Amino acid sequence: MVFEDNKGKSVSICQHPAVGGMYLMKYRREVLKQMPIPEVKTKSMAVFWEVVFNTFYAGLDEGNVVVLFPEMAHSDVFIEKYGRMNMVMGNEYIEKWKGDWGQRPL
Repeated sequence: MVFEDNKGKSVSICQHPAVGGMYLMKYRREVLKQMPIPEVKTKSMAVFWEVVFNTFYAGLDEGNVVVLFPEMAHSDVFIEKYGRMNMVMGNEYIEKWKGDWGQRPL
């Protein structure tokens, strides 16, 4: 329903740390064809490109990006699972568990 309501638009779940944060986004092929797609091989590269790639993408699709939950950001809820601490963020529609957050050394 969300994609049908926003047909022809890019749809980002949140904008933290940038539009398309955590790569939670519906990208439009016609925009992706206008830009290079990085070959990401490490977690630190994924963290870097999360902001750079999505900011560049949003600039190419300016005025055509819908952000569903602009208030969704890091939280102070942490739960130990899978042998590590995980930040749990979200709202009544989506829950995102993060094992890495911020720019701490990986």
